[in-house]
Amino acid sequence: MKILIVAPFKDSFVRGNFVTADRWCRGLTSRGFNVVLSSPENLEKSAARPDIVHAHHAVHCGQAALTFSQKHQIPLVISIGGTDLNSTENGQPDLRCIKPLNNANAIITPFKEMGAKLDYFIKMPHHYIVRRGVAVPDITLSDRRHGLSGLVVGGLRPVKGQLKALHWAEALRQKAMPVHLKLVGPIIDPDYAKRIQQKLQQQPEDEWVGAVDHNQMHHLYTKANFLLNTSKYEGASNAILEAMAHGCPVAAIRCPGNEEMLGSAPHDIACLFDDQDFGLQKLSAWLENLAYQSVEKRNLIAYHTRHHVMVNHNAEDEIEELIDVYHDLLPKKTIIQPRCFYTEPHSSMRKYG
Repeated sequence: MKILIVAPFKDSFVRGNFVTADRWCRGLTSRGFNVVLSSPENLEKSAARPDIVHAHHAVHCGQAALTFSQKHQIPLVISIGGTDLNSTENGQPDLRCIKPLNNANAIITPFKEMGAKLDYFIKMPHHYIVRRGVAVPDITLSDRRHGLSGLVVGGLRPVKGQLKALHWAEALRQKAMPVHLKLVGPIIDPDYAKRIQQKLQQQPEDEWVGAVDHNQMHHLYTKANFLLNTSKYEGASNAILEAMAHGCPVAAIRCPGNEEMLGSAPHDIACLFDDQDFGLQKLSAWLENLAYQSVEKRNLIAYHTRHHVMVNHNAEDEIEELIDVYHDLLPKKTIIQPRCFYTEPHSSMRKYG
């Protein structure tokens, strides 16, 4: 089976959309699929006619993938991103995603709540839940240091709320809590990034380390005491799951995407707090409790955090659920031909399989 996955990665290979699509490609390839990952601008350069076109992100890739699928009469799958559903001023779906979604053969969301929201705006075709999944690496839990060193992961743009994170870090330090934040991510909005850099000049306790290759994030997750997510909305944050897979507990604003991801997680491994002053009080109490735990208790929290990901967001389960979607759209006679090689084409297209 040949799959063409389309993702908006022309500006950065470290952003979540590419990381997700790349993980799918590698997982599918390991199961014998022939996969090409392309940006929407390069669809016609794909080497061979695929059996399925899968657009990851309706706003950024949906229309290009729809045009391609209709031209070649190929089934279209669209997986939803956070911007698709929440980017307008009133928190409603972006109008640019309506036409592609209405013409897709299948729609994938990571949470059933996203499908319920979509149901108000489009005529739902086949809707599938494919849970986000990440690998849980082998690590030594005792490597994590004492303290309140936090990570804020994401491209520098207003929706990710890094300025809010810095403001809250300053407020927490005024409460005598030794919080230090490390911002990780590429510049997406130059004006917003400039404001962040100006804020950091006033807060030497915090720092921005720029874009970090995804393969190098392991070290940062392992050493951090917590991950802080202050986004206005999320699709299904890879950073949250990756941090937890490394035993790093998460504090996150209660927003679309975060609530679905973390709502069922125990409080000691994930703190959801409101984007208001009393939300800061809840965050402060959670961090204070974390700061004074013994080494044994910290290791136990890390174990429970990793176990939660392993059970609820397993990378193997994610790929199996994705394969089920593809199989539902194709005749049963379609045969998966095993492939075991990998080539690295130009920067806007990658071939797997």
